Amino acid sequence: MTVSKKSGIIWATLASVLAALFVIPWKLATNAGEITTVVFVLLLSAATANSLIWLATSHSKPFAKPTKLEMGLSSGLAVLTLLGNLASAKAIVYLTPASLNTFFRAEVIIISLLAMVFLKEAIERRFYLGLVVVGVGFYIMTPNHTLGDDWSVGVGFALIAATMFSGMVLLARKYVRRIDTVLVNALRLWISVIFWFLANWRIPGASEFNTSLVLYAVIAAIAGPVLGRMCFMFSSVHLEARKSALIAMTSPVFALGFSFIFLDDIPDNLEIWGGAIMLLGISFTLLPKGKFIKLKEIRRGKV
Repeated sequence: MTVSKKSGIIWATLASVLAALFVIPWKLATNAGEITTVVFVLLLSAATANSLIWLATSHSKPFAKPTKLEMGLSSGLAVLTLLGNLASAKAIVYLTPASLNTFFRAEVIIISLLAMVFLKEAIERRFYLGLVVVGVGFYIMTPNHTLGDDWSVGVGFALIAATMFSGMVLLARKYVRRIDTVLVNALRLWISVIFWFLANWRIPGASEFNTSLVLYAVIAAIAGPVLGRMCFMFSSVHLEARKSALIAMTSPVFALGFSFIFLDDIPDNLEIWGGAIMLLGISFTLLPKGKFIKLKEIRRGKV
């Protein structure tokens, strides 16, 4: 294994750990105050941190005017950012951190479906087989009808959030070679703060903030939107995106451990087994084509 590949694996694993860590303060923050206020603090903190990173890493003039494409793309991403974080905050109220993290991994499938529709990217047959496995896992982890109303609401918001974040990835993928990615990331966060004001049509009052809400929301912002995404970007420099995504499948396992340590909270057995089967199905869709063919040949006795 080359040094570059090892670096990619380390960065991808760190991104997975940070994604798992994100949902812990995120849940604590939503328990400490109004969801819209929590989202405001998260966006403002992430925007400030990403702006500082852009200023520190920019090789051009710090205040160079963004292009029309960068402004338009940042505005579109800002809408998806605001909607995704609002849905995510509502989802974590009803779900355990590990379960929410599992549903976030569905981004892999949603991105593939959106890419097929909007970018005309082909989907291989094994994708649909993986989708069936995901469906089986989802069915297993679904609670019975007398207990599952809140859980279903949480899953609905989690999938909305995953769809919004998938749309962000798709837009970024389409224009990534024509933009300053660090600048666009900072811009989309600041514009999402502006959209927050437009959507709520008010300025948050001092009474809406408390120490716990601000502290947990800031920690969540640093762990997820800032450091987590940065580590994932670094991993993609040294590692194929497919492999980085496979390593990201370990995130719910870390989230399960963090939930037990910090919240004394753990999903029931059906949620754990169902979630594991869902992750297996998602991972199956990420296998390289040659690997899948070789597995079939081994089964048929040709290898």
